[in-house]
Amino acid sequence: MKRIYKNKSIYKNFKITLILSIISLILSAITVIVFAVNKYVGNPSAKLAETEEFFYGFAFLTPLMPFATSMQAIKPAKSLKSISETKQNNDFVNTLCSAICTYIEIILLVIYLIIGLIFGTMSGAIAWAHFCGYMFIAHICAFVAAILFVINCVLIKREWAENPPSFYSQQLQEKLENQQEIAKIKQQKKEIKDTENYKKLIEKCGMKFFINYYSQIKYLPLKDISVQEDYTADEKEERILAAKKLIDLNLTEFAIRQILEEYRDFLSEAEINKAESILAELQNQK
Repeated sequence: MKRIYKNKSIYKNFKITLILSIISLILSAITVIVFAVNKYVGNPSAKLAETEEFFYGFAFLTPLMPFATSMQAIKPAKSLKSISETKQNNDFVNTLCSAICTYIEIILLVIYLIIGLIFGTMSGAIAWAHFCGYMFIAHICAFVAAILFVINCVLIKREWAENPPSFYSQQLQEKLENQQEIAKIKQQKKEIKDTENYKKLIEKCGMKFFINYYSQIKYLPLKDISVQEDYTADEKEERILAAKKLIDLNLTEFAIRQILEEYRDFLSEAEINKAESILAELQNQK
């Protein structure tokens, strides 16, 4: 079984259906043999309609569906990788389809009856009634197994309500993993580039300058920024342009966090409070 379920009743039901389907297969084989023997000794009452293809086919198809589904469901996963579900191994769909296919012979009987009532011909219904009656003992175990399948469908859906599955083909899974790996590499490169830009620009503008004049640099034209410190015109321009570039590169949050982590001890309480308020403002804007 690819998916691991918390409710152990699911596994128990699959094991019971496997046993029932094996019993049904054995009884079907015996019934087919008896039918063939009766036919060959010249007992016409054992013959179904004009041909026997449907008889032999449905005799084994009915219990074969729950048998195959149960075998697949209780088969243990060979590796951790195989635990992830795929569309090809969807327990819910497989179980529901198997339950429906198990009742096909009864569904066909109902269809023939409806057609007979509408068009007044009951030959098909009589033939299938003969078949269903002849195989009832052999198929009763399969019918019970199909009921357990329906119960399992309900139990599986309940688990999915708590932990919805993601169905991926192996090819799609590998593609997603590659995309995630590429995204991870891009993120790492971005972080490296951000760190390099931050270090280069923060050296030019200064961490305290960036914190104290952040609001002015962000919201005012560069000519209207009022710097209190007695810098030369060139130094003042260099600091403002470096701080402006940090903001334009969307490195404000990165820069503030780095400053608080690395240089908190060198900042005054007022500067720390201002830096934290800038972070709060950025968080509110997201």
